[in-house]
Amino acid sequence: MDYRTWRHQLIQEAAKQRIPILGEFELTARCNLACEMCYVKDTASNKEKTSQEWKELFFECAKQGMMFALLTGGEILMRKDFIELYEYLFDLGVRITLFTNGTLMTQEVIDAFVKRKPDFIAITLYGSNNQTYQQITKNHKGFDMVHQSIQLLKNNNIPVMLRTIPIRPIVDEMDELISYAKHQELPLGYALYVGPTRDLCHKELGLRLKPLELIEFERKMRVNYGLEPEPDFLESSSNTTCAALKSGFYIDYRFHMMPCAMLNHPKKIVSPQTFIQTFHELGDIFTSLNHCNDCSTCDSKSSCIQCYARRFLEGDAHTCHPYLKAIAKLRKGDHHETN
Repeated sequence: MDYRTWRHQLIQEAAKQRIPILGEFELTARCNLACEMCYVKDTASNKEKTSQEWKELFFECAKQGMMFALLTGGEILMRKDFIELYEYLFDLGVRITLFTNGTLMTQEVIDAFVKRKPDFIAITLYGSNNQTYQQITKNHKGFDMVHQSIQLLKNNNIPVMLRTIPIRPIVDEMDELISYAKHQELPLGYALYVGPTRDLCHKELGLRLKPLELIEFERKMRVNYGLEPEPDFLESSSNTTCAALKSGFYIDYRFHMMPCAMLNHPKKIVSPQTFIQTFHELGDIFTSLNHCNDCSTCDSKSSCIQCYARRFLEGDAHTCHPYLKAIAKLRKGDHHETN
């Protein structure tokens, strides 16, 4: 059995006993990029928790059974104490995955990873050249910075994978992006959903693909890599495998516990003293909420990317949204039923 399969099975077994084995931690909402589709960004560092506060929370999470952690942001390397937090969490015996935009990697950070190797580092690619990075992230040297980081990681044998998202400027140069990833001999993961920000502060999703365009994006990725779309870190690709508030949890930069990165409902402030109580309390609430009236009779369910979070972001968590339904039908092959 490979590591990924073993990890997935362990998370699912822990869900049956409601053991918080998997934690996602949003260390900061600050970022050095300015992406329109970002659901987190906040430039105020005074809202962040201190190093000591994070350490105390990490310790309690590990004490309650956490074996796996994702560190994300914002951009995690914006925190000056990132190495200190990473090393502390690693030394608790926790297996760590990192999400980064890949523009702020330094030799000091690389040295920390050499001594304490992460499970892997996932770098999101926002294009295959500096021009596209300028368009999406407002950083005119972004691609060069990411490329340099990738070389540093590879040269030091740090596990790294690339990721991308289906938005219009990226899709327009998918051939170049795929070629770059293959040249680097790295896997290229991909998501299939881009939604509103989690506080629903805007509904204009001009960069989002139409369903038919999204299916073409997926087809191209499958042809070139033979990969399925990557699940959310909490394995929430469907209601049957979602670990949110069963064996997994998400804690944002202000210490709100939530089901996942996309969904801020239900949520509650957590502390080391209230961690396990809050995990079970929110889990009970989420279990009572997490259903869809339309799923039981839908003949495209097996092809659907729906989950409670995506339905909530589209407007109603308990019914299937036309955008999600259209994607499901197209993935099943019912092209004639969708515009």
